[in-house]
Order: sequence, then structure tokens, then C-alpha cells
Amino acid sequence: MSQANILNKQFESVFPKPSLLSLKQLAKSLMSKLSHPSLPPITITVQGVGKLLTGLNPNKAQGPDEISPRLLKELHTEVAPILTTIFQRSLDTGIVPNDWKHAIITPALKKDQSQNQVTTDQYHSHA
Repeated sequence: MSQANILNKQFESVFPKPSLLSLKQLAKSLMSKLSHPSLPPITITVQGVGKLLTGLNPNKAQGPDEISPRLLKELHTEVAPILTTIFQRSLDTGIVPNDWKHAIITPALKKDQSQNQVTTDQYHSHA
């Protein structure tokens, strides 16, 4: 047996295998080690989601979900209860859908920047 394999077996026997924790379990574990008071439960309301939907700019582009802000704004009464359930369940379980972890990032030229000798610091990201 090579020296690398011998060392590997030694390390495996000494160090425990990492366990996969859910986001909720990890948060609880970390919070138990902190001396800060815990937050009260967060409740997402249909009224709150509805208010956010009615505040959408209908002239903005759709996101990666390909849902038009105009559609969300016009159907806020029907969509708000569904989105509230999804958001609250995600918050309660600590599970974030993979699709929420992705965004379309577009470089946008900052205002008042000349087009001569464009550098990366003249841009900001826009999701």
C-alpha cells in the first residue's frame, strides 16, 4: 500500500465524515452558538405580496422565469396568495428553489461615462 493510501486511511479514521445539513438545521446550529436573541417568526402576508406586485413597473423586462411584470401586476389578486404560500414555505423550511439562485446579469454603462477607452469600472451589474 502506498504512503498516500496509508495517510488517507489514517485521516479518514480520525476525522468524521461531514454531514449534509439543511439550511434550517445549519441556521439552528449556528444560532445556538451565538449569544444573540433569536428573531421572532417571519410571516409573509398576501397583502404584503400583493402590494409588492402592484408596485412592479410593467415596462420592465421579464426575468429568467419569463413572466412579464405587467402580467404579475394585472393579476396580483390571483397571484399573491400562490406566491405567499411559496415564499412562506421556503422561509419555513429553509429550502430555496434552485431557480431562485440564478439571475441574468447584464453589464450596464454607468451614467455620464464617455464611450472613449471604456474600462470595466465604468460598468455596474444589472440583474
